Amino acid sequence: MVYSYRKSLNTNDAMKYKQLIVWTTLALIVLIPFFIFEGSVNAKINALLSENHGNALAIAAILFTALALDIFLPVPSCLLSAMCGAFLGPCIGFLTSFLAMTANGFAGFFIGRSFSSLARGLIGGNSGALDSAASRGPFMLFILRPVPVLAECSSVYAGLRRYPFRKSALWLTCGNAAVSAVYVAIGHLGRASDSPLPAFATVIILSGLGFLCGKIVDKKRDR
Repeated sequence: MVYSYRKSLNTNDAMKYKQLIVWTTLALIVLIPFFIFEGSVNAKINALLSENHGNALAIAAILFTALALDIFLPVPSCLLSAMCGAFLGPCIGFLTSFLAMTANGFAGFFIGRSFSSLARGLIGGNSGALDSAASRGPFMLFILRPVPVLAECSSVYAGLRRYPFRKSALWLTCGNAAVSAVYVAIGHLGRASDSPLPAFATVIILSGLGFLCGKIVDKKRDR
């Protein structure tokens, strides 16, 4: 029994270590380009916005493209979503931000799905780090949507672990709707340059509430 208990501990530790490797790798993939190219990319976006000042359609296209490519581009999604509200108004701004962030999340999911077999081969085919057994896994997409870097990493991670697409899509869209609504509303009511901090605090609170709701549901299921 002691040997079985120690073996269980070693297995759990190995799984956590492999999960840490996956998350760290994903975070570095997001952060390294951000630190290197963030300034030049933001300057280009701001230049395009200035050139198209007053052209709502062009501004919507620029902001949509930048947000949708956030999985690849080193751009501050919170600031861009606030700009959607500041430049496009609450309705068009929300649709622009929400649709772009959803496209971004789906892109990350399918990128992860396409590399799932490769990741399993590198980490181990029977590794719990990438299996699809965790029923609550897709819910993390909702919890982590407000968090920079982790938002992008979570969508790719969900694909790597081959979480069910329908559940992942549900929580992804719900999270994007909440985050976009908050950033766009504050961006519309104030100045885009000042809005990210209070907006970030608000969506973090929403994320925490979502996490608590998930814990409550889990306790009720366990009874």
